[in-house]
Amino acid sequence: MRDYISWAKQLLGYKVRFNHLEKLVLQSVREELNNAEIISLWDKQISAITSISRVINRESNLYREVNGKVCFDESNCFPNKKEELLLARLKLQFPTLGKLNIKVWIVKGHLFSIEYGKEMTEFEKYLSNPNNEKITVTCKILADLSVVQK
Repeated sequence: MRDYISWAKQLLGYKVRFNHLEKLVLQSVREELNNAEIISLWDKQISAITSISRVINRESNLYREVNGKVCFDESNCFPNKKEELLLARLKLQFPTLGKLNIKVWIVKGHLFSIEYGKEMTEFEKYLSNPNNEKITVTCKILADLSVVQK
């Protein structure tokens, strides 16, 4: 059934919807990237995502599906194709909820997952309310995506 749904979404031009927390994480990492080529690849990879698997509200796995099958576009691959690469650590400080630690992972040159240190539901609800106080975001890039590595 899932294959049919994925196929139907693609056929109808469906774009994946990132939640507020995912958008914040992806934008924060992008702002810390300092190489125009890598930023361009980052943007292409994000725009190619057609499916998000949110695992027990503690992880967002990002996929590109074609005809119901996961595939990654090699033309948008980062030069650093290490098997698993911890790209970034983020710390989000919420006025009423405390701290949320986040890791962003690259797998074989492709943006693959966002891992949350805690269950993300309350943090997502907080961000979806524009009347809430602003949060503090700290993002540290830990790897160089431009270094050719296999």
